Amino acid sequence: MPEYSSRNVILKRYSLGERDFRKVNLSGANLNDADLSKVDLTEAIMNQVTLCQAILAEAKLTGINLSGSALIEANLVRADLSEANLTDTILCWADLRNANLCRANLSEANLVKTNLNRANLNGASLNRANLNGASLNRANLSGASLSGAFLLEANLLGANLSGASLREVNLQQTNLQGVFYDATTQFPEHFDPISAGAYLIAPKVHLVGVDLPAANLPQANLASSNLSQANFSKANLQHANLSAIILNRTNLREANLQHANLVGASLIAADLRAANLSQANLQQAQLAQVLYDQETQFPSDFEPNTAKAYLIAPFSELVGANLAQANLNNSQLCKANLRAACLVGASLRKTDLAQANLTDADLSGTDLATANLVGACYNQQTRFPQDFEPHQAGAFLIAPCTSLVGVDLQQLDLPNANLSGASLSAANLSKSNLTRANLKAVKLENANLCDANLTGADLRRADLTGANLIGANLQQVLYNPATRFPQDFDPMASGAYLIAPNVSLQKANLQAVDLSGVNLTKANLTKANLCGAKLSGAILLGVNLSGANLQGADLSGAILKGADLSKSNLTNANLRAVDLKQVILEGAVMPDGTIYE
Repeated sequence: MPEYSSRNVILKRYSLGERDFRKVNLSGANLNDADLSKVDLTEAIMNQVTLCQAILAEAKLTGINLSGSALIEANLVRADLSEANLTDTILCWADLRNANLCRANLSEANLVKTNLNRANLNGASLNRANLNGASLNRANLSGASLSGAFLLEANLLGANLSGASLREVNLQQTNLQGVFYDATTQFPEHFDPISAGAYLIAPKVHLVGVDLPAANLPQANLASSNLSQANFSKANLQHANLSAIILNRTNLREANLQHANLVGASLIAADLRAANLSQANLQQAQLAQVLYDQETQFPSDFEPNTAKAYLIAPFSELVGANLAQANLNNSQLCKANLRAACLVGASLRKTDLAQANLTDADLSGTDLATANLVGACYNQQTRFPQDFEPHQAGAFLIAPCTSLVGVDLQQLDLPNANLSGASLSAANLSKSNLTRANLKAVKLENANLCDANLTGADLRRADLTGANLIGANLQQVLYNPATRFPQDFDPMASGAYLIAPNVSLQKANLQAVDLSGVNLTKANLTKANLCGAKLSGAILLGVNLSGANLQGADLSGAILKGADLSKSNLTNANLRAVDLKQVILEGAVMPDGTIYE
């Protein structure tokens, strides 16, 4: 076994890049103030060593013998001391944050004022150790033995005491707020952990709304428990039994749920952004309205879209999403489609909603302070917080007669939008969804409508001079002689319908279309689909509607003199104030369901 009892020898070798000092004998060495970060001293013999104010951060000290040594104010951050012998060691004021002390022997060690925050002390022996004033925030003490230990003014906030033994320990002046324990934890006789602020981790417990960030609960059994609206952000729940648990609206951001059993769990509206659920069992789990992002890791066979979860990211499709009360602070939702979404009471501070679609969305009661709404669109149905002025925040209104000259509406989802009379000259509407939009008399000169979906849109009297219609879908678009298309453009060849006298619209699909007051004199509409269409006051002199579907159509006040409605379907149609005396009705199904003979 090599010996490096000389301080100069060990430090010289270290300075030359050597890090492997496994099983060396450094008994009695003076290494005060030495910088040995990331050194490998696995199973080294270092009893009676002095390492005061030494730096051993991230060092490998597995199985090391440091019994009787002095490490006052030493830096052991993230060091691996698993199964180390630290009996009677002086570690006062040492920094052992995130250190691994699993199954280490710290019996009778002096740990006064030592920082053990988030340290792993699983199965460690701390019998008769002096932990007065020590900080053990969120440390893992599961299965640890602290019999006869001193914990005066020690801070164990959020520590895991599952299976730990604290018999014969005076806990009267110890901070146990948020500590976890289970049925196997041994407390001093007559000590009530619940009144001290500790939480029982067991099946069927009720922990609604608790604030337990970074909780360290690997392999915990919380089956059938209720943890709704709790804060478990950054919690470690690896291999935990969470079957049939209720985690509705629980904050699980950045939580580690690898291999967790979530069979039959309810996670409705839970926040799983940046959470790790790889290899978790999600069979029969409910994840509707769950928030996730591009950093969330799901099991390889899990489809979040199928579970109706919501991707919180730029360009997200969140049409009709229920995001009420959600914490979306600092979220990236630029260009997201939030049409008809419910955001009532959501927190949106510093949220990027640039160019987002907020039409028909409900943002009443939301916190929009410092949110970015530049270029976002909204309509008259959008509900904002009281006294909030969206246009002052850079958003623009989608409404009749509005001016949107040159705006970027690329890929915007605006079905059924009412933009009649609006000015959209030179606007970018490429790849936008304008199905069945009301674009009557709209100005679209030189607008970019490349690949736009205009199916069923009403373009009567619209001006599209110079517009780019390459790849645009004009199926069932309505236009009239006053509509101005680009030069040499044939709307009929694109599937559009000319609304004018004498036109041929055989088998045309005009379902639910508003044709109130139009002049279709002598038009051919045989076998056309006009189900639910509005034709009130329309001039239909001599029109051919034989075999047409007019079920539920509104024909009130229409002029039908000389029209042919033979074999048409008029079930539930409104024929109020219609003169049918000179109308051909043979074989037609009348509004009351009878067949005209």
